[in-house]
Amino acid sequence: METWLYFAPYAYEKFLKHGRGAIKIDVSDVEFIIQKGSNWVNIEAKVRYLEIDGDEVLDIANDILDEQLESYDPEKQVCFAFVKRTSPTEIRYHTIVGAPKDQLSPKALYEAKEQKPQ
Repeated sequence: METWLYFAPYAYEKFLKHGRGAIKIDVSDVEFIIQKGSNWVNIEAKVRYLEIDGDEVLDIANDILDEQLESYDPEKQVCFAFVKRTSPTEIRYHTIVGAPKDQLSPKALYEAKEQKPQ
């Protein structure tokens, strides 16, 4: 769950600064790294925060994405948008909204990060 410890406070910080949105993971040029004898797959992809009111959302907007961005609880959940450009004019995406039950919330992780001495 190391990934959650990074993404959750990042998403909450961006929510505070920019409002609702999703963590956009661009898998158009993704590189998979599989280590021999490991059950883990490392994925190197471009990641950024996709603001609900930003121009980029218009490229992939539809009713499902709009509903997820409007209804998720940013204090407790993170919205991920996996995006793949399949041609210059076509973008495919898949969204996931949620949080692991055994981990701290995005808000709690953000507040803990902010309280640590720099």
